[in-house]
Amino acid sequence: MRFIQLLLTLTVVPGICTQAPAQKPGDTPPPDIQANAKALAPELERAMAAKDEKAIYAVVEKIREALGPFAGIPESAERCVKPVKTQDPPLNGLVTAWDDLFKGALAKRGCRSEIAEKNQMELRESAYIAMGCLTMTEAGGPEPTAYKARAREELQYLMARQAGSGLFPFPAYPAASAPNLVAMAERMRQAHPEDVQNGYFITDRDGGMQFDTGCCAYALLQGYRALGDERYLAAARKAGDWAVAHGLVANWNYNSFSVWQLSALYDATREQKYLDAAVEKALLGVLPGLMENGRWVDPHNAKQTYHFIMVRTLDELLRVLPKDSPRYGEIRNKTVLAADSRAKDILRDGVSNSESALIALSLVQQDLGPKPLWHDAANAIVNALIEQSKFDPISLPFYIRYRSRCVETGH
Repeated sequence: MRFIQLLLTLTVVPGICTQAPAQKPGDTPPPDIQANAKALAPELERAMAAKDEKAIYAVVEKIREALGPFAGIPESAERCVKPVKTQDPPLNGLVTAWDDLFKGALAKRGCRSEIAEKNQMELRESAYIAMGCLTMTEAGGPEPTAYKARAREELQYLMARQAGSGLFPFPAYPAASAPNLVAMAERMRQAHPEDVQNGYFITDRDGGMQFDTGCCAYALLQGYRALGDERYLAAARKAGDWAVAHGLVANWNYNSFSVWQLSALYDATREQKYLDAAVEKALLGVLPGLMENGRWVDPHNAKQTYHFIMVRTLDELLRVLPKDSPRYGEIRNKTVLAADSRAKDILRDGVSNSESALIALSLVQQDLGPKPLWHDAANAIVNALIEQSKFDPISLPFYIRYRSRCVETGH
């Protein structure tokens, strides 16, 4: 679903976070504000198609004015956990907790789940499990051989389902446990039955296929780096070529997944075309939506989960972009601004989204340098998870790797 359309599907969910602006997360814009924002959609899409950076920013400013006090306000409320505890949690206990997850919860997820066998699972699930296992290997987990073997299983599953065009498809008949996906898939099948092949949608009509394609390609590239299998690079290259040719869409986080995988593909191949495409997509399709307060302008991408997905993407771009590149300083400053904005929210209001926030905050410290604000916010997330005895097997390895590399070693 495109950015402006998303403005029309806001949902009010009660929450307990405080918010400085007059509006709070979950507040729905009145119908006239929604209509005014929607009316700007064609103009934004024309500017993106023309790759006219100045025009894109001009349209975004119109959208911001149309949204008024709702600009940058998340479309759904954020349930926050307090008190905020910023002390360093014991690293050994976290490693043990993750290893328990690996032997327990992960044993029935990803390619080993029942819905995976029926091609009803979003492929990002396998991709993230592979990333978690490989990141834990890099973090010095106790059973690297087992972690690598599991990553190979997930990556093999992904390669077997990659479409000929290079994209990683979306299930046409997703599991009934996700009713919103079931309803969305039904609408898509009715509108374009020709898009379905072997139980998957293989045509990207709104930019959403960038999500799974970016995740899967990134996981394959991490696998290539850790395991040296040339098949992973070949599959990631196909996905990257698809992303290079893919046009920008009016949803910042969709575009960010292409930036993410293209940045990593450049790192693996050193082919300039991939870096050029990543920079262009970031400058035209991700950063224009970021306001000077460090929030993305539209209510959908203002949500913390998408916010930190885009911070993670920008961090990956900065990791591979030469520091003497013309726009490096600008991209870095905006990435820091975005990371600072939501880190402050966490320390002020409590812990909300944990998965993408913990990954992004761990990465920016590892790649851009330590910062007490980011460190305290990441610790707050992990300490809240400890209190709830609720760990995410994908994000926790990124934090463990950051701690083991940058904090425990004093670097």
